[in-house]
Amino acid sequence: AWALSLGWLVKREVFRPTGARLAEAALAVAPGALFYRLAIGGQQVGFTSTTLDTLTSSIRVENVFVLDVAALGTLHRTTARSVATLTRALRLQNVDATFDGDLGQFAAHARVLGDSVLSVAIVSRSDSQMTRIPLRGPVTLPTLLPLRLAFGGELQSGRSYTARLFDPLLLTARDVTVHVAAESTLVVSDSADLDSTTMVWLPEHFDTVRAFRIDHDANGVPMKNWIDAQGRLVLATSDRAAGDAGFAMERAAFEIAYENFRRRDTARVARNSAAPALGEIVPVTALVAGLQGDPAPRARLRVRLNGDSLLEIVQASELQAHAAPYRVPSGDTALARWLAPEPLIQSRDPRIAAQARLIIGRERSPSRVAELLTHWVHHSLHRATPLPGSAPSAVKVLESRRGDCNEATTLFVALARSTGLPARTAAGLLYLNGRFYYHAWAEVYLNDWIAVDPTFDQFPADAAHVRIAAGGTAGRARPDHRPPEARGAMIRLENLTKLYGSFVAVDDISLHVPRGVLYGCLGPNGAGKTTTLRMIAGILRPTQGRVLLGGDDVHQNPLSAKMRLGFIPDRPFVYDKLTGAEFLRFVAGLYGQEGDSVERRIAELLEVFELTSWKDELVEAYSHGMRQKLIISSALIHRPECIVVDEPMVGLDPKAARLLKDIFRQFVQKGGTVLMSTHTLEVAEAMCDRIAIMQHGKIVAAGTMTELRSQHQADASLEDLFLKLTGGARVRELAEVLGGP
Repeated sequence: AWALSLGWLVKREVFRPTGARLAEAALAVAPGALFYRLAIGGQQVGFTSTTLDTLTSSIRVENVFVLDVAALGTLHRTTARSVATLTRALRLQNVDATFDGDLGQFAAHARVLGDSVLSVAIVSRSDSQMTRIPLRGPVTLPTLLPLRLAFGGELQSGRSYTARLFDPLLLTARDVTVHVAAESTLVVSDSADLDSTTMVWLPEHFDTVRAFRIDHDANGVPMKNWIDAQGRLVLATSDRAAGDAGFAMERAAFEIAYENFRRRDTARVARNSAAPALGEIVPVTALVAGLQGDPAPRARLRVRLNGDSLLEIVQASELQAHAAPYRVPSGDTALARWLAPEPLIQSRDPRIAAQARLIIGRERSPSRVAELLTHWVHHSLHRATPLPGSAPSAVKVLESRRGDCNEATTLFVALARSTGLPARTAAGLLYLNGRFYYHAWAEVYLNDWIAVDPTFDQFPADAAHVRIAAGGTAGRARPDHRPPEARGAMIRLENLTKLYGSFVAVDDISLHVPRGVLYGCLGPNGAGKTTTLRMIAGILRPTQGRVLLGGDDVHQNPLSAKMRLGFIPDRPFVYDKLTGAEFLRFVAGLYGQEGDSVERRIAELLEVFELTSWKDELVEAYSHGMRQKLIISSALIHRPECIVVDEPMVGLDPKAARLLKDIFRQFVQKGGTVLMSTHTLEVAEAMCDRIAIMQHGKIVAAGTMTELRSQHQADASLEDLFLKLTGGARVRELAEVLGGP
């Protein structure tokens, strides 16, 4: 009996299902945050963090990712954030993600239904769509794979492990196989000290960490990750970019990962990229860089890697491109993944299927189908930068008939899969005019994977395409490179006047505030700033003139105009007998918004401004700074196109003030418009793209700092210009005299 019992115990402990072992091991997961430094060629380009929180029956994991890449004198930012909920067995339940970068700007909300379906809702500024992805079992996120390896007992040298991953940022599901190599010891900084001379945080103490090396393929890019026994990433490097050009993600102290990134000289970084030399990489697409037209095909290209080895790329021959041992639709089960729909590649949508049938007719030759689709996409799409706030969804591209390489590739792949032709996206570099630009194209399976480029009507694609990844898209964040004058005015003031009896508060001012600009309004007390902003917000009616918001007259079409606007007054007014969450819900209702999306938005804003713990408290208990944060949240609740703010930093602590600056800058980078008044000249000079200075109800100067200096004083600071234009120079002279000998 004793031997039987012992045998049963051994069987239970050794042969338990992986889920049971994970559930027990996950009880030991310690909550906390880890920070990582992102670097290319040793230079920091971003940071990322992972925060893990253990709940009663689940685990919450939040990931934040920020990447800045300089190109053509401009710093391009890509940001992403995901919040995932897992079971104690580390199975994904749901994940919410926001993304602003390579694929456009969108939010994704994914839920696992049983273990058979992943339901994904994609929401962009102008559209929303729902997609269901069939699953063959449990799914997890790429960032959570180390936890599964550690707690599933897979961290043993020589072992391999296959998992199904869903990437909420690329919106793709894929199988990945990792190989566990030898264990080694790494050195990690666990604290930092500020060097007062260079104002850079430097490692103060180090810790040694034992970690296993994990080798795997990330969308065609070989990666090496080092994972410790607790399932936490220590270091990740790209195999492809060996030497000084490599990408690295390394665990570091918070100050080294975040503060050094925040304090770096961004102007210098951007300036150094203004004139790329021949042979350099320009991390934007050719269209964003201003290159028009189709390049001449190149049959052969030699690329030198890391200064030593040569890579020779040869265009696929006509024989390769047309040799396919099957007829569409393909019945090869090994290629089934490349026929299935994805959230942005809706190959089974009736509109996509109907268009594909029109293009290919009765053609069943895979090579001829690929050729017909390549020509059609090239000739049917107007090559233009995507609209702000969009995502390259195949259905939407088919409707709009416009886009860059990402949009052309997504539409092509959806059409190809709809016909039964296996196809996938590819991303990498395009050699053009002596430089390399980010680019996306497609690959179709004939007798092998053959590159095709619908953007430039190339079947097969020429040798100028240097592939980096398969299954992704290319092009850094794509801001609007047009000058402000070409973007159209978001806020237009025409001969605006406000009288109080005989007193002229605002005197016949006209001003155009372009889209995608942070515009500052300066002036001494009584200059008319607040009166002007209140007329823009529709609180005051002008005596003469009019205010247009996105073309809508604030007083003739108030509802349409105010739907575009978020207004933040200098003196916040809130209803004291409402809780913070109730107040935001009330404001959202004024804009006709309700339901789950509003609740998610409220939770998001409360978390951003650190008011979550106060959401159910009456507003009468809030401090002045907390009320100001609540008012700012209410102005953002309906996702306005423009924000008008009067003295935004009043009552905010330094951390909240910094957060608000970042929010305004990101809002503008996404195409939004901010008009703010402030008395803090340092804030205005650092933040504002353009500045208007008011005095006695009139605008006495307006333009960029460069324009203001050229008009008035070449080497002047904003303070010098302000005092000169508002009559404050004499006051400063008196202050200097009275200050002593």
